[in-house]
Amino acid sequence: MYKIKGSKPTSNDSLEEIADYIEVKAILAGNHTVSTKEIIKEFLKSADEHETNGVNDLEDIINEKIEPITDEINRRIVGTNNKYPFELLYNGTVIKFTGFNDSYSYLYSYLLYATRLNMRDNKVFQAIDGTQLFEYLSALAAQTYFGDKSKNIVFGTSVAGGFEEKVNQLCQDIGEGGNFVNHHNDQVDEQDGKLDIVSWTDFSDKKTAKLLGFGQCKTGTSWETARFELQPSTFCKKWFRIQPIHDPIRMYFISDIAPMAKWNIRAYDSGILFDRLRIMDCLPENIEANLYNKIKLWTDSAIAFAKA
Repeated sequence: MYKIKGSKPTSNDSLEEIADYIEVKAILAGNHTVSTKEIIKEFLKSADEHETNGVNDLEDIINEKIEPITDEINRRIVGTNNKYPFELLYNGTVIKFTGFNDSYSYLYSYLLYATRLNMRDNKVFQAIDGTQLFEYLSALAAQTYFGDKSKNIVFGTSVAGGFEEKVNQLCQDIGEGGNFVNHHNDQVDEQDGKLDIVSWTDFSDKKTAKLLGFGQCKTGTSWETARFELQPSTFCKKWFRIQPIHDPIRMYFISDIAPMAKWNIRAYDSGILFDRLRIMDCLPENIEANLYNKIKLWTDSAIAFAKA
């Protein structure tokens, strides 16, 4: 698995990994362009995967591999709703980072580095925890998706307070659940019950029976093994005195890009799946200043770490 300061991808790895590697190199190159052809040559040489009869054979192999990579990058342009901070030149043989010209450039770069850094050992820069930023960014994406009337809160470990206190506040905020109850009197050792964000859409009457969404957030690349963890109806049965009229919708937010070949099967497991492209699609241009400044500081430091 490709990680910054760790192992590099090879030509046998997924298109998502290879495209991320190309994007990281393009950001590090600054105003300069990066040749996708040269990167593919690097893969072929490092993996020693192909025996060729000469330069022409090698060139054919490279050209064959450029097309699917170009398709993957074009998928990102469409999936982000044209909020993608890179451009392809010369039929996909060259990629260029367009620079930090708007908030979307920082937001995409943050999500990229929050995927390709080791988010266990290298998640904190400038005393800012990158995993906690992701919860707040995911909540914004969910709010946009749920509609103009929707509200959201961050429930996860980035929020202070004990578990019982947070559940009581959650019930008050969403107008459902009553209050915290430990139905089986088991020892409570939860921090967040795998619940990171909550979104809901109220009616003016403030009654029950409304759209609720419970979401889990994952940076890094280990999200596939955790996609079963959050079960909203189970959470409510364990910790709410009164069950919501309708079970909350399950949502899963990842900074990574979910592979096209596995999309449906992963979405069955995860609920509504928000990967990097969908999050970018839903993010507003204007983000609260304190959150945006933290994302900017973290991302600048992450890029400097990658360059060092």
